Amino acid sequence: MNIGYIIFFGIINFLIFELLSRKVKTSKKVKFIAIFIAVNIVLWHFINPFQSSISNEEFLILFIFSLINIVFFIMSKITLWMNSHIDKDHAIFKLWDILIFYVVYIMVYLFQIVTILK
Repeated sequence: MNIGYIIFFGIINFLIFELLSRKVKTSKKVKFIAIFIAVNIVLWHFINPFQSSISNEEFLILFIFSLINIVFFIMSKITLWMNSHIDKDHAIFKLWDILIFYVVYIMVYLFQIVTILK
């Protein structure tokens, strides 16, 4: 079941990334299938008559960790808005964009994977 949790959090992180960054475009059919798989994994986790590999508390903590990506995105927009007097082509803005849109998502997902596999 660990692979199911890894797939679930990968789907959730990817959908959040796609929604916020608008750097990736997927078709509605792919989104529907991804959401369908994610919902089935969540249902399997909470209805599972067998022993789950992670507890409900741990599952919710990892899910909240995925939602932290939204908080980072909002805070980055506030930071950029507060520094709007600086030229947007400045190297620090490009570095900030890479940090917020890639490094944070990768680090959150790696943390989730390591926590699931522990």
